[in-house]
Amino acid sequence: FDLSVGSVMALSGIIAAWLLTVAKMPYAVAMLGGLGVGLLSGTINGIVVTRIKVNPLIATLGMMSVARGIALGFTEGHPVINIPQGFAFIGQGSLFGVPLIIIYMVIIVVIADVLMRRGRAFRQLYYVGSSPNAARLSGINVDRVVFLAFIGSGLLTALAGVISMARLTSGVPTAFAGVELRMIAACVIGGCSLSGGEGTILGSILGLIFMALITNALTLFGVSIY
Repeated sequence: FDLSVGSVMALSGIIAAWLLTVAKMPYAVAMLGGLGVGLLSGTINGIVVTRIKVNPLIATLGMMSVARGIALGFTEGHPVINIPQGFAFIGQGSLFGVPLIIIYMVIIVVIADVLMRRGRAFRQLYYVGSSPNAARLSGINVDRVVFLAFIGSGLLTALAGVISMARLTSGVPTAFAGVELRMIAACVIGGCSLSGGEGTILGSILGLIFMALITNALTLFGVSIY
């Protein structure tokens, strides 16, 4: 579980936006700065869970509050605007009529799904999720697997935050509030088990699409937001 994804997305986008607009850094540096936020948050989460042995729900709940607090304090509650159009293309552009964000998603989903199904190291995530004790007895370094999983989560979360910032052309400190619960729901709908050891990347994406279809259908039918 990683309950900090929404806050880390917002903070990553804000840092990248600040590097672009205030520090006047090159696009690559701004992108790396945003990804660095995800790397740092994932590392801290991993250390707290694997070394200090804090429950992942509590550890990432704490990171959620810390990241959101930094985002609000750093910006004083104001969005970071005036993102260069060249960088905005990352989130708003298209290739042969297909939005780039869709292309990013397909590439990441395909690579991740293949790795989870075929990659020996990635298969260890299933073993650890199913039974940490059995995985440890079979020679798997459980703490290392969990630690790297949190780093991967942080990096992908930061990537999503930077791309979303480019799409919105602003870094908003209150953005993506509650997204972590929707992500967990999408994974469960897609076949992931809350107890661990089951589920696929493709199934999670299908769960996410299902939730989006329901939301869009309610909007199209004119159902009140309340």
